[in-house]
Amino acid sequence: MKTFLTLLAFVTSLSAYTFVGVHAASCAICPLTTANIKLVSKCTSHGITTCMYKKTGLTFFCSYDNTNGWGKSPLFNLCETNVSTGTQCAPACLG
Repeated sequence: MKTFLTLLAFVTSLSAYTFVGVHAASCAICPLTTANIKLVSKCTSHGITTCMYKKTGLTFFCSYDNTNGWGKSPLFNLCETNVSTGTQCAPACLG
């Protein structure tokens, strides 16, 4: 009986681990720099991650789809066309 309970606890813990892993949110990951300009802010809202880049005299935003990392920004000459995705999501956008 003790062996059965140990096995049951083990299987239950694996099931819970798989459930969390499979259903974890996936988000686009903002590159730390783009066009040699540093990332200063990022946020996620409605399935889109928005990354803000800034240097003296220039501020621009790049937006990426959270499911596949594809760019949704009109500034493709400055923004990456697609980025990695992961579970380390940016905080929710305000407003």
